[in-house]
Amino acid sequence: MFGVGPIELLIMAILVAVFVGLILRFLVRSVKSEFQNTVNQNNSSAEEVLDQRYASGEIMREEYLTIRDDIKREQNA
Repeated sequence: MFGVGPIELLIMAILVAVFVGLILRFLVRSVKSEFQNTVNQNNSSAEEVLDQRYASGEIMREEYLTIRDDIKREQNA
């Protein structure tokens, strides 16, 4: 009386395929976004990285100034 016919199976298969496709699309976008962030971070200049480290409190002012002077000397060499 309430058997599952071929049309119902086809509809269920389509719904599952759409659901899996949406999940895969989300995962690919997420991985792509994370990869892009990593690439952007790796392309930061030495001065930008130094500024970020100083701003976050990772290094003190004296060390910041010494490294900044070293970077400028290397760029001018």
